[in-house]
Amino acid sequence: MTFHKGWGTYLKENQGTGTVVAIFGPSASGKSVARDVFVDNGWDKIVSFTTRPPRPGSAEAENREYEFISPENFQDLYDQDRLLNVNLAYAGNSYGNDKEAIRAADKAVMITDKTSVMKLKKELRSLGKTVYAIYVTASPDELVSRQLKRKETGEYESPEQLAARMKELEKEVAKDEKVQSLADHVIQEDDIQATIARATQLSQEL
Repeated sequence: MTFHKGWGTYLKENQGTGTVVAIFGPSASGKSVARDVFVDNGWDKIVSFTTRPPRPGSAEAENREYEFISPENFQDLYDQDRLLNVNLAYAGNSYGNDKEAIRAADKAVMITDKTSVMKLKKELRSLGKTVYAIYVTASPDELVSRQLKRKETGEYESPEQLAARMKELEKEVAKDEKVQSLADHVIQEDDIQATIARATQLSQEL
């Protein structure tokens, strides 16, 4: 009896508790805006490790959108089982989140993608977390408009990069209804202020 009680206590202490919100959606949908609203309301921001460099013309490095590390350092973290939500082959780069930072957080928010959201929810629940997936999107016309604005700021170095992003966006929009079914909550607004308002409400309710 003592053994079983001690083992149960050990599992409870090492499993963790708390809530994690995983935000996903098309490019330029307002995912970062929604995530930042949660952070402003007291949630811990979980960033991804990645082996890719910051995008030219963006503020990714300054805003800590990602933790940019070498492939060698990423491999070390992977070998130490320090990562979850791992993607080793997205556009030639690797991505993953710090398992210990997530385990320690009482209320955490992170950005993921549609191909990983179900696997991520399973991994987070195995850590004892309550998980909510939030899908952030806008109308197709608005998403295209936002991409064109990104081009004006210099985020895309060449017309080919913009064309590739637009092609990817077209595929995402075509699957929008199916992807929304993966979410616990949906924020679908063309007005960014409306996105902020809805994210604020959810950050206070969840």
